[in-house]
Amino acid sequence: MWKKLRTFFFSLSLTFLFYIASCSSGGSKKPFFGTGTGTGTGTGPMPAYGPAPAYGPSVVMLTETEGRERIELVFDEESVTFANDYAFSNTSPAIEFEADGYESVKKVGYEFYSNDDASDANPVTALETDERTGLDTLYTADQVYFEVFDWNSYSGYMDKPSALDALETDVRAFIADLKSKGVLNP
Repeated sequence: MWKKLRTFFFSLSLTFLFYIASCSSGGSKKPFFGTGTGTGTGTGPMPAYGPAPAYGPSVVMLTETEGRERIELVFDEESVTFANDYAFSNTSPAIEFEADGYESVKKVGYEFYSNDDASDANPVTALETDERTGLDTLYTADQVYFEVFDWNSYSGYMDKPSALDALETDVRAFIADLKSKGVLNP
């Protein structure tokens, strides 16, 4: 029985290694096994089990500032100017958080939910899961139009321009929806 288990786990680990080897390394032309020197401080070959953080290409993480700048740049094209760090509150559903941007006349706002926001423990400024649900409810009821752009959606890119382009695509989709609802001029 132990021999069968050992064989099973060995074949399972080989399958996992081949799966990792078949995954793209973000457009890198370096070989997965053996001869690459990596981009980190190490000089030896890349390990057979995949690139270690010191060797492999770093994954992009958009900062709060980068996300907000790109979002507001796209909205500037639509002549929408936001009040930054707006203390948004609503009673039903109960929502209270500090929005990155809000335009009170059109009732349009956004939150670039960054890594810093994810670690915010202050219930007055942080956007909680139930508050996100409340914002979706208000959006569906055409009362307030908030979009939350989560940094996790853009963290899989291997360079900042690609991540920012993906964010811009999402912002433009949000704007197109607002135009279809008549909130913004078509």
